[in-house]
Amino acid sequence: MKYCVAITALTLLASPALALDDIALAEEINMLNDTNPLNVVAAATAACLGNPQERNRLVSIFEFSEWDVNGTYDHIEINRGDVWVTLLGSEENFSCDVDSSLTRNDAEITLLGLLGRTAWQGWDVRTEDDGCNTLFNSDGTLIFIDSGGQDPTCDTTNSSAIRIAWPY
Repeated sequence: MKYCVAITALTLLASPALALDDIALAEEINMLNDTNPLNVVAAATAACLGNPQERNRLVSIFEFSEWDVNGTYDHIEINRGDVWVTLLGSEENFSCDVDSSLTRNDAEITLLGLLGRTAWQGWDVRTEDDGCNTLFNSDGTLIFIDSGGQDPTCDTTNSSAIRIAWPY
């Protein structure tokens, strides 16, 4: 288990763009195979946030943790149990969605806890007209939280999506 943290930490430390606590982020990512769905969603989200513009490295982290990885060049689906990660776009220009069976409120609490534990600061929260919350950072990163699925809403259904988009 500690080898996974060490490998993940080395991978993350190689990324100069990170403005967060690399060790805390590596510890979060180490929870990809936890039995608690809250921890798994936080770990998948941490993996995405820690690897902007590094889609192939991100896929490797999930493969190393023995998640199922399927897809093509511009649409990769990764899953373990009730948590799905979808990567849309090219190697350097992609978005990352973490869908799960958590309620939208639980997903939002999980995300805010993750941001606090990894010391990624500078986030502002805006409530949109539809009731969904959007987090945005001065570097242009956006995080949307909704119900997930093809027709996302902002109600408290038994599913959620944390959608991360980086500026390019």
